[in-house]
Amino acid sequence: MVQKQAIRWRGTRGGAWGILAGLVGSLCCIGPSAAILLGLGASSALFGLHIDQRLALGSGVLILAGGCLLAVRHARICNLYPQALWRQIALMLMTGVAAYLLLGVLAPWAALRQEQANIPEQMPAAVPAHLRQAIFTIEKMDCPPCVTHLSSLLARKPFVQRFEAHTGNEQLLIVYDSSQIDSIRLLASIPQQYRAILKQDSVLP
Repeated sequence: MVQKQAIRWRGTRGGAWGILAGLVGSLCCIGPSAAILLGLGASSALFGLHIDQRLALGSGVLILAGGCLLAVRHARICNLYPQALWRQIALMLMTGVAAYLLLGVLAPWAALRQEQANIPEQMPAAVPAHLRQAIFTIEKMDCPPCVTHLSSLLARKPFVQRFEAHTGNEQLLIVYDSSQIDSIRLLASIPQQYRAILKQDSVLP
């Protein structure tokens, strides 16, 4: 009876390790995705819960590996039979993958679909005589929902004629009507959570 309870406890702990690993591995997108799905927008503090994708995934894998090593160590100390050890490791891996798929894949996909539905089909007509081109450096551009949310915000600005924002690229290009706004106010119109820095502002070629 005691051994069965110990096995169940270790199984529960293994599942907790897996959930933690999936959560950490999803930190690149879970915060912005949650903010978008809840309708909180880029001003939400959830946008700050966002780290580099490679760092998040690497940390999640390290947590899973650490959990597996601890499971092996405890199994040797407590003399658990091999089947119990492998069940615990399998549970840990399955819950880790399931948590990552739910938080790191499904949630960003749903947020992406929601934001894409909000982007207007056509950009405002260009005013060639007043067009300028501004290039910004953006730190928060490795999360697809973040990029789509920024695109949705820019598409609604009457002074923005065209823009280019791509996942994994820290550069944002905006063609804007300088008769309506200058580069300083254009920078201020980008939510602070994106940490935008004006790199270049010039007359449109």
